[in-house]
Amino acid sequence: MFAEFERSMIRERVTAGLSRNKADGIQLGRRRMEDSDADKVAAIVAARAKGTGIRRIARELGVGVGTVLRVTGEARLGASAAGRFRRPLPPRVARPVSALPNDCRAPQRVRLLPAHSEG
Repeated sequence: MFAEFERSMIRERVTAGLSRNKADGIQLGRRRMEDSDADKVAAIVAARAKGTGIRRIARELGVGVGTVLRVTGEARLGASAAGRFRRPLPPRVARPVSALPNDCRAPQRVRLLPAHSEG
């Protein structure tokens, strides 16, 4: 019973402190890399403009893949921006099933019948 009361008092103090900081305009949490390291942001943008892959940029610069996507703007633009840096896919050709080799076809279902016992 006392623990619940104490926990509710802690919760009230925390929410009061958060709302006071919000009213004062204080932003809580870790600063974004875009705000703190302009050199790294420029390196990410330059590497991506050269066509370097997202994972390679992240590995070489020591940042996350999500950070590279956020800095380059590809996370917001989605596939339309990502498509600029990819090789185009070959056109799909519809082929009839009979043109596929036997090992590519789906296996046929075989119905097993119970063995007949004589006698």
